[in-house]
Amino acid sequence: MHHHFEYALDGHTRTYTMTVELNATATAKAEAALGLPPGQGLLRGAGSPAAASGAASGLLGSAAFLRGGHASPVVTSAAALPLVVFREAAATEPGGVGRRFLEHAASGARYELPLGHHLNGELGLVSVTMVRDKSTHVIPYNAIRAVTLIAVLRLGLLKALKERAYGLFVGLPLYEDMAPWNIVFVGGALDYIDYDTRDKTFDADVQRTYQVLSVLMNYKRTVSDFSKCGQKVGNPYNFPFLSECVKSAKFSGPCDEPAFPVACGDGQCRSDYITCLRATVEGDTFDNEKAGASATKVAAAKRQAQRGFGGDSYSWHIGKQRGAVR
Repeated sequence: MHHHFEYALDGHTRTYTMTVELNATATAKAEAALGLPPGQGLLRGAGSPAAASGAASGLLGSAAFLRGGHASPVVTSAAALPLVVFREAAATEPGGVGRRFLEHAASGARYELPLGHHLNGELGLVSVTMVRDKSTHVIPYNAIRAVTLIAVLRLGLLKALKERAYGLFVGLPLYEDMAPWNIVFVGGALDYIDYDTRDKTFDADVQRTYQVLSVLMNYKRTVSDFSKCGQKVGNPYNFPFLSECVKSAKFSGPCDEPAFPVACGDGQCRSDYITCLRATVEGDTFDNEKAGASATKVAAAKRQAQRGFGGDSYSWHIGKQRGAVR
């Protein structure tokens, strides 16, 4: 799968691999949690001769969803009464929207579906996930309920609707990667969907941008006056003032994590060049202390060796003249 609608226009080559597979373990756990017979519950066997013959025991399938507080049957009894229903948590419930359950209509027993899991006819619970290329991070494919902003803009919007969408966009909290393929229309609202970065916002941080840049710029000036500022090492987007002075032949990365984009001469990826300079000075101090401690140990060993021959050289010579054996 490619990254977004008409991705080639933006020079994107990133791809995703989608995996769809039966999760027999999750299916068995759901059956146990809901009190259904192993191997027959949920939707497995729905529509088959075995399901028809087992109707009296309450195992017929029809897929539906619960939204707006109304339960729809997933597994029904012979009397067509709902036995198991699918529920999606309301925004007012603990955990909010996104939590999904199977619920036994009679007993009230519940099983919370793992992220990316879906009922799939006779198979039971199926896991649908995506993995981005050059990454091992798994993205669960929970539901399709939105359309990306980039797709809507490229398909075309009336001017009034485009102005409304823009107003919605600037009203969103500030996330790390607010490119138009990470913004989606959910009904008439906009939301942010980048799975890796949606848990943190930067409204307060952005308000201090000028001051932070001043810190980085002025600090560089003083480091330069100490003749300690080398070449800029660079960073993934080559932002200014972030990775000054610290280019090293010892370590050049890669440093692709947004939180640690600066390759430091101590062999670590650091958040900024100041942190790198401090780490380098601390490392030099440690090495000097280690070298001093080592020299002290060598001197102590030499003194101990001299004592092994009778203490100091004077007593050894006197003893030798007297024919003493020491």
